[in-house]
Amino acid sequence: MGKANTNYSIKEKMQIFKKSIFILLAFITTSCAEKKSFQNDTFTDLIPKLKVLRSSFTYDLIKQNADYLYKTNSSEDSIFTNYPVSIIGLLPDTLENYKILYLQPGDDLYPTLRTYNKEGKLIDDHNICYNLCAGWDCNMDSCESSIKLISENKIERYLRVVKSDCDSLGNKIQSTLKTQTFKQIIKVDKNGKIVFGTEQIN
Repeated sequence: MGKANTNYSIKEKMQIFKKSIFILLAFITTSCAEKKSFQNDTFTDLIPKLKVLRSSFTYDLIKQNADYLYKTNSSEDSIFTNYPVSIIGLLPDTLENYKILYLQPGDDLYPTLRTYNKEGKLIDDHNICYNLCAGWDCNMDSCESSIKLISENKIERYLRVVKSDCDSLGNKIQSTLKTQTFKQIIKVDKNGKIVFGTEQIN
């Protein structure tokens, strides 16, 4: 049996090369499309599981008073996180993007806002609370920290601390007690970016 003729002309070699490139591009495009579709399907599955928060919703970091928390599953909800977290809910304004409020583990559980576009691509992610109440020192007499939804895409964070000086033995010096309050408005712009307003201190 004779050997196959492998002496191709330059024109034939170019045609074979073009076909190979076409097949490779088709494979890559199909693989990417399947991956993107999987991500979109995963994100689409996550959104209906979340509670839509009403305006005036308040979360107290001391009382941890959320009446409903969605616990993520690291396999089903991997587009959101690779480890279990508790999601408080979804901000009401979903016209141009999704704004998900969840509890980020740390020294305490800190309310954190994460924004996504409609295709499930992460836009922004920020801790939005004052986190000074965890781990009190001698000089801290009392501490209150909360966040409040004041509109469909705006949150007010609030902190009230009562402090005093302490002597060398760690005793409070009552005459030095003072109270401070901090407020700041946080909003999400139309592009999904999280913007911190001017802080008010009294």
